[in-house]
Amino acid sequence: MVKKLSSRSTIWIRKLLANWIKTTEDQGLKTGGDSGLLAILNRWGNKCVKPEYDRARSKLKKSFRIQQKKPP
Repeated sequence: MVKKLSSRSTIWIRKLLANWIKTTEDQGLKTGGDSGLLAILNRWGNKCVKPEYDRARSKLKKSFRIQQKKPP
């Protein structure tokens, strides 16, 4: 059985986390750059369903079209 935290503990933990994010300049909640998104998209394909992958998909489609049009 999981014990529920008190509201005082919850507030303390949230403050601790907010302070940690500020001091370490944590980037975990920010969207990755296009190169990182493309790498993940190439690996996992249609399993990438978050909206930020739409931007990467459009770039992937453009680069794929350019590669196909190049003469041998």
